[in-house]
Amino acid sequence: MNNIRSNPTRSLQCVRQIRRASTLDSKPNKAPSLLRKYRGIILWTSIGLAVGGTTGTIVSHTIAPPPHPLPGTHEDGVLMQDLNTRIDSEFKVKVLRGKCTAVAASLRGDEGVWRELDPKTLHGSLVNDSLAGARSLGVQRVFWNEKEHELVAVVWFGGAMSGWPGVTHGGGIATVLADKMALAARLAKGIAPAQDSSVGPSEATRLDLAYKKPTYANAFYVVRAVPRYGAFESSSPSDMEVEAQLETLDGKVCVLVKGAVPVSEDESTIKSSIQSLTPAKSWLGWTSRSDT
Repeated sequence: MNNIRSNPTRSLQCVRQIRRASTLDSKPNKAPSLLRKYRGIILWTSIGLAVGGTTGTIVSHTIAPPPHPLPGTHEDGVLMQDLNTRIDSEFKVKVLRGKCTAVAASLRGDEGVWRELDPKTLHGSLVNDSLAGARSLGVQRVFWNEKEHELVAVVWFGGAMSGWPGVTHGGGIATVLADKMALAARLAKGIAPAQDSSVGPSEATRLDLAYKKPTYANAFYVVRAVPRYGAFESSSPSDMEVEAQLETLDGKVCVLVKGAVPVSEDESTIKSSIQSLTPAKSWLGWTSRSDT
């Protein structure tokens, strides 16, 4: 009797074991995929490659940037058009142009004290010569004060003028300053910019420069120059002393320079009420940070 009862129970257990075995065989354990197994490593490796690639691209473009377009090409023309738009919208240029047509000055009888020079008349200027194009000096706006004998120019330093990556070469800065100092000396003598350069002062024979702060490329700067007699002690009495400085648009002084420009002995003395360039910054309404 007991055997009869135990047989159905055993049979039922066997059926359950067979079903369980068949179920396990139909759904075998799958090994985890490589993506799931190494997803942490893959994630951090991808992030590292992305950061490294981006940093490498930035560094390579800084140390060895793409070649600048040559002057006269279509690409350079597009950049020059953009530079002309940007320089005309600069606050300093607008202020200077306002001084050229100031109503208050006209009422005082001082009309014509400030005038803007036509860039096309700057014969032999570096902008139209060896340093032309957006990659170098690009564009400039030059203003002259007939009464105070002071020249103010807003100039562009392009990327091709860099010595150290992103920083304008000191020799390029000195060349631009010397060019503006000679122009100021010629204007002080009443010589038109477009007149033959063999007439009157042409270039500085001595420059004493003091580089105060880095001058970064691809940016606008302000050059200010004041010519007068009373030159260096070792210079000829007929030499005209010209003081100049390079400033950022917000008035930070980057370079200070004194130069001697030779003039004829029979030339009249240059008189200017500006004793030093530093206090003269107030006429444009800004003060250099180096003075605070």
